[in-house]
Amino acid sequence: GYISSNWRKGIKSSDKIIFANKIECNLLNKNSVNNFFKKYNNYDMSIFLLSAIVRKKVDNYQTYKKNIRMVKNLLSTIKKYKVSFLCFLSSTDIFEKNYFKAIKEKSYLSNNNFYAKYKIEAEKIIKKNFDKNKICIIRIPGIFGGIKDRQSTIYEIKSDITKKKTIYYNESIRSYVFINDLVRFLNLVLIYKKNITINFCSNEKYYIYQIYKMIIKKLKFQRKFMKPNSNADGIFFDNKFFISHFPNFKFTKINKSLDIILKK
Repeated sequence: GYISSNWRKGIKSSDKIIFANKIECNLLNKNSVNNFFKKYNNYDMSIFLLSAIVRKKVDNYQTYKKNIRMVKNLLSTIKKYKVSFLCFLSSTDIFEKNYFKAIKEKSYLSNNNFYAKYKIEAEKIIKKNFDKNKICIIRIPGIFGGIKDRQSTIYEIKSDITKKKTIYYNESIRSYVFINDLVRFLNLVLIYKKNITINFCSNEKYYIYQIYKMIIKKLKFQRKFMKPNSNADGIFFDNKFFISHFPNFKFTKINKSLDIILKK
């Protein structure tokens, strides 16, 4: 997958990290999951659950059920093994959009699509079926950059500009996180194994039209904006809770991260 591919590229051969793909460990097939973990019967394991059918591919009841089945198959299997830590990658899609108020960890949840419903339900299932003192739940916003990025909003904005598509003056507010920052954070989580539910977000926020303008300027293009064609909404974050637990972690400023991806 996208996140695991970017995490894998920075791993040293001496690091004891195994990235299981769906051929080696098909989470939709309980026998496949059992057969995979048999090989690690004598190991003390930390598990990072990154897999999911993402919303941008398909978002319907069938994908919701499949995503839930993957979580349940994993949990029912690892009960037989020595697993000292479980990290689940959730999503900030679970929060209700708010144009005027920054989102916190305790903000109102909204299952307004099947993907959000899956993430909310999965968090509950994990907390109910695994040791609550050994769980880390990371809620991530829009991630962009790195290898295999063909679906992020930033990628789509760049594509709109280079392909000379119509650009609307979109006043929706968003927060974005560079994939390299997420990889750095996953490495920290692997070391410290904090028992926490946290929004992995900086306090930066931008109107979508501002991102367009930044990329247009960096690419030295000349483009005009059309008037907005939809109602604006907002999803941005108050990251005081994150800073209180990870005070030394620094997010890459979006200007710098855009420079990196646009050079490729």
